[in-house]
Amino acid sequence: MKYLILMTFFLAACTPMHKAVSTRNVTLCEVQLDRDGYDGKSIVFRARISSDGIENTSIWDPECRNFSLSVDHNDGSADWSDINKIIYSVGDVGTSDKIISADISGVFHKMPRNGKISVMSITKIRYSLIDKR
Repeated sequence: MKYLILMTFFLAACTPMHKAVSTRNVTLCEVQLDRDGYDGKSIVFRARISSDGIENTSIWDPECRNFSLSVDHNDGSADWSDINKIIYSVGDVGTSDKIISADISGVFHKMPRNGKISVMSITKIRYSLIDKR
């Protein structure tokens, strides 16, 4: 019994401690103002999603002029199926005739001009068609 207790303490002491990743609730405007500070950090924000329906997808906030995040669908663990259904099956292909917004969580990566996001989750998806009359 004494050896079991010693072994338990030994194993507990040798077990690596994993630091909890803290996710910051932000706006893209905050990220734009402090790209160095958010580089490599896990963030959550509400934003719009734009796509040409071919290969380019970006995430942006209408409040933050000249700032967007590029997206690589193969980078990150997000399920893009609901977004893709809207992009490819509602109205025209892409987002020229619709507005898509969602809560995005992921890791921000500073780029020379804007940034890139490794998207981990997409929730609270909303869309509306733009009246082109």
